[in-house]
Amino acid sequence: MCEPKFYRLTNDLMFHIVMQENEVALRGLIAAMLSKPADAITSVQVLNPIDFHKKMTGKEIILDVKAEVDAREIVNVEVQVRKFKYWRDRALYYAARMLSGYNPGAEYGAVKPIRQVSILDYPFDSSVPKFFYNYRLIEDDIGEEYSDKFQLSVLNLRRMDLATEVDRLSNRLLWAKLFRAQSWNALEELTENSNLAKEVVETMYEATTDDNMSRWLSDKEILERDRAAQEAYAREENMIKGMEKGMEIKNFEFAKNLLVEGFSRDDVRRLTNYPFSDEELDSLK
Repeated sequence: MCEPKFYRLTNDLMFHIVMQENEVALRGLIAAMLSKPADAITSVQVLNPIDFHKKMTGKEIILDVKAEVDAREIVNVEVQVRKFKYWRDRALYYAARMLSGYNPGAEYGAVKPIRQVSILDYPFDSSVPKFFYNYRLIEDDIGEEYSDKFQLSVLNLRRMDLATEVDRLSNRLLWAKLFRAQSWNALEELTENSNLAKEVVETMYEATTDDNMSRWLSDKEILERDRAAQEAYAREENMIKGMEKGMEIKNFEFAKNLLVEGFSRDDVRRLTNYPFSDEELDSLK
């Protein structure tokens, strides 16, 4: 039997499928990011599920997972594999929007804590290299926390070498290995000593064999390929236009010098190989 196509867990759609379809995986990931035991979480619910029976549209190109934990905390997890110029600002914006937009109109004291978690598969722009970062609102001098309701965390997949014993015990290192695995064999090795990894890999495997989910994965791959081709075409077009504009400027400069030297209009057109109008040449004198 042919082995199903492999999609890495960093594929944002595969990531969303695993988190939506397997509560054990979702609970395990959130527990790892919140630095708490998985059994300390009594309930977890995905707030932005996907209906895989629908036809995919371009809107699903970028997918995060938003979940409510124990009916009191909102956690948003995103996976990024391509460096985003204003990523910090974007992560801050989405976290702030969740904080202000969830359950609008409620009393301020009823605002639920927000955790924005970013799993990055490219070098994180920090002056201090780490595997896991957790940013809070604290006072500069005394380190007093302003509020525990707003935190941003980063899992830096490129620095697993800096993982601490706490990262290992909390399963953050295991999750990083799951995200970085690039084959079914690599994933299978991780399942040998971990039931959590087994849950994740089984769900990934099932997704590639389920008709609806595999169609979504395939459609998304096509959409991303088309988008990449469009971006490459746009870059090429801009480059060509820039070169043409540069040649046009050089032609005008060359034409002006020829006119100063006393060459006729026809000579200028012939030597520059450019179809100047009489008005354009007159403006250069």
